Order: sequence, then structure tokens, then C-alpha cells
Amino acid sequence: MLGWNEGGGVDINTALEYFTAGTHQPIEFDNLYPVTYSFTPIERERSFGSYAGIDDFVGALPVEQMYKVYAGLFAGIHDFHHEYIFMLKWLRASMEMSGITCSHLSDRLSFLKVYLQYTRSKIKEHYKRYKEMKADESVADETVYLHKKDGFHKKRGYSIFVYLSMAMTVINVLANQTDKPQWHQCQCTKCLYRRSPEWRRNKPDGIPLATLPPMRFYRRGSKGVRPSEEIYRKQREKKQ
Repeated sequence: MLGWNEGGGVDINTALEYFTAGTHQPIEFDNLYPVTYSFTPIERERSFGSYAGIDDFVGALPVEQMYKVYAGLFAGIHDFHHEYIFMLKWLRASMEMSGITCSHLSDRLSFLKVYLQYTRSKIKEHYKRYKEMKADESVADETVYLHKKDGFHKKRGYSIFVYLSMAMTVINVLANQTDKPQWHQCQCTKCLYRRSPEWRRNKPDGIPLATLPPMRFYRRGSKGVRPSEEIYRKQREKKQ
């Protein structure tokens, strides 16, 4: 399956609740216009050759629904076969139209893995220092409170990127399936009919494709609710 273990015990279904492209409803990928993201190769982490813009692209995708199709197919549920093939076609078109490659995804995941390991170690150090400060009567209560508050924000930022990494892993796995021959053509009754002369004679003109609302992972210049905002809001509500 996915082979990803940086989630620290986080359930993948919980993580993907924040990556729905604005809808929790099932999606018909054979009737969906590709997501197009104006990817500009900036904000590069030189050691990994990765770009932060990849985060925005993943944040615009209905990863929760895509994972359900993936999991359903590999659980042996044949009903997902048609949807899986068209989901891969849709993902490939979205990546090509956005100028994003499989290498972009894997490079970004390599960076995020190291980033999460580093951040996790810093949070542990921060918590250790918090316990020391709390036990030290000479440290003012306000100082302890501010240190605790700073730790909460560090942990919130870490959680955001854990969820992002899990979503990006799903997309990376699917993206590497798009070129495999077995997923190029569906042989279901519906698709066989749509390739027939009868369909070409009788098909209605101008069938409109569904579209997804514009979404981005980061807050900057975005429209709609971003996963980073939604994660922060839910964590803040739990704290209260």
C-alpha cells in the first residue's frame, strides 16, 4: 500500500479530512475538469530541489475522495475500477496542465520527511524546557505561559505538515500509476458504449464538466478555506 510512516500514529482518514477540495461528496472523475494550478518554481529548498508550490497543488486536490477510490479498488471492490482509471487520467491531466511532475512530488516529500524529523526533535526540546521552567519557582508564570503558548504553535505547525505529507504521499503513489498500461482504458459496459459508433451518433452536444472550487494549502493570496487554516481552527477548538 502506501508505505508511509512519518505520521506519528495519525490516522490517514483523519489527515485527509482536510484535503477534500471543498466537498465531502463522491466525485465523478470522468466528468470533472482538471485542477489547474499556476506552478512557479520558486521557494526552492536547494538541498532537495523541492518547491513549496507543490503544497498548494496538493491542497487543491480532493485527496480524501481519491484515497477512498484507491483503497476501495485494492480492497478488491470491482465497482471502483472505472472510477480509478478516470481518476488517474484526471490526475495526469491536472499535473500536465499545472506543469508538475512526479519528480516534483518525490523531491518535496524528501524535504518534508527531513523537515518533520527536525521539527519533532525541536518540539521535544521545547517541551523538556517547559517542564523545567514549570518546576522552577524563580521563573515567572507569564514566562511559563508564553513558552507553553509558543510550544502549542510549534505543534500546530508540525501537525499541518504531517497531514500535508500524508496527503502528498497518496498523490505521489497515484501519480506513479498514471503511465501504467493497465490503467489506460476501461472495459466496463459504460465505457465500451461510449467508444461505440452508436454513442458517437447519439451523444448530446456540449456536456458540461463539473469543476472544483479553487483551493490552496497556504493562506497567501488564496480563495476558499485552506487546509492549513482548517487544521489550526480545529486544534484551537480542541484546546478550548
